[in-house]
Amino acid sequence: MRQLITDIKPVVILTFTLKISVQTVLACESLKIPLIMTITGLGYLFARNRLVSSLSGYFLKPVLQYCPQVIFQNRTDCDLFLKRKWITEEKATLINGSGINLSYYKPIPYPPEDKIRLILYLGRIQYDKGLLCLIKSLKQLKKNKIPYQCLLAGPCQGGHPTDIPLSKLSVWEKEGVLRFIGYHTDVRPLLKQANIVVQPSIREGLSRTILEALACGRPVVSSTSPGCAELITENENGWIFPTNNEKKLTQLLTSILLMPYTVLASMAHKTPESISTRYTNQAIQDYYGKLLTLYTNEKATFS
Repeated sequence: MRQLITDIKPVVILTFTLKISVQTVLACESLKIPLIMTITGLGYLFARNRLVSSLSGYFLKPVLQYCPQVIFQNRTDCDLFLKRKWITEEKATLINGSGINLSYYKPIPYPPEDKIRLILYLGRIQYDKGLLCLIKSLKQLKKNKIPYQCLLAGPCQGGHPTDIPLSKLSVWEKEGVLRFIGYHTDVRPLLKQANIVVQPSIREGLSRTILEALACGRPVVSSTSPGCAELITENENGWIFPTNNEKKLTQLLTSILLMPYTVLASMAHKTPESISTRYTNQAIQDYYGKLLTLYTNEKATFS
């Protein structure tokens, strides 16, 4: 890593994951190069429990102290780092996610009334994405004879500690709970089929899945987790349920699956209005462009 940085001679380095930030900081410090970290989500270690979270923060603190700026994608993560004194307010900055292309993700016609309503999950197939809560809710819907379809789409078995094995997905498929359709590079055809999108995640930076769904005109059922709930306005572009509360999720899904089609279709028609230009690729690119210009112009005066 140090040799690579020495060869390139960058004015500033931007990182977007905690792991690569830790790997990079020693080389940056010895070469006197500023490191700007973007935290796109706190992930597995911070979602487990307070002790593990505190230990992770303790080991991360030297990296954070070196960074002249730390960029967060949601207020909850930022406030956590400030409260635990891992960073100072002067270093903390908020940004509106990673950006989406509103020319690519644009309103899609809503499915017809005469089809069984389809619930769509888009994301990595991991337990820390709240999928066990979703599965329990779907099983209860099936037990209660509430008609539905559910598609799970996303990468599976990528080496994460909370990966759900394919054998488990096969069991749920045989039980008629869901259908797993793997990873899709273009999710718009899936969104076209869906009546609602569900985001049960335990923690996100700023959920790209929710942004894409809303931009395409699909109401979202979201957990109250950081990076998810702040994008939802209840009964306008979606609904919120307490994170990992399968009983509340079951009640919510039941009411949505049985509500009049006209109500659901009307909400779907309005959801793209909830995505403003501050979430676009251009807005995020402009922010980082100004940041890089600042360091380039100042020749990264840094100590």
